Amino acid sequence: MDSETDKLHCMAIRHEYLRCKDAFELFVVQGESIVLQGHSHQRAYRAYNAYSSFIHHLYELYMALFARDHQVVDIKNSPEIKAWVKDERAKRTGEEKSKVGAHTYTDGALNEQVYLQANQWLSSIDRGTVSAKVYPRSQFERMLPVDKDFGPAFRSMRNKIAGHVTYERIELVKLTEFFQKYHPYLCMLYRNVGGSSFGRYLDTVPDFGEVTSFLETCIPPDPNTKVE
Repeated sequence: MDSETDKLHCMAIRHEYLRCKDAFELFVVQGESIVLQGHSHQRAYRAYNAYSSFIHHLYELYMALFARDHQVVDIKNSPEIKAWVKDERAKRTGEEKSKVGAHTYTDGALNEQVYLQANQWLSSIDRGTVSAKVYPRSQFERMLPVDKDFGPAFRSMRNKIAGHVTYERIELVKLTEFFQKYHPYLCMLYRNVGGSSFGRYLDTVPDFGEVTSFLETCIPPDPNTKVE
């Protein structure tokens, strides 16, 4: 990846992080309305949509980060991962062989992220750099060992509720069960990624090129807008 493409890729990652942040914050608001006011179709619909968006953007954010680690713009195009897939397929036969793809690698990479991040928190708590009162050790111990089905479930949920339109969403895809089982994983993955360099603490939206110039030629600019 050349330096200019990498610069643009980093801007896209930053944009995706902010979309993930917006979705998470909207979900918190909608979730609180259910807790405080009771369950209803309208509140559940809004919370579902916000959480679906959060899952989608968090998943895509990590795929983009993995891609940058491999110096490609699309994780499926990584020569290292293609070689890994070829080796894995050579070890298997029949239907199992055909199931192996780049997604097999990224599923494992997501599981590894949960493992590494949970252990980093535990290490920080043990060293005293993180307060055990604010972040109880048991909160992270419960995440280990990492459920091996998390990566595939995360990918599948992203596809079924925020990607493809399928009848399964209405009857077969149990987002509540996914939430109960894996929400701590998602929260940790979200909170551990994207510090100040991603725009977590910005009051304004930075210049994202074509993203933030949307409708610029149609509507006069706001003279009070701050640009980061």
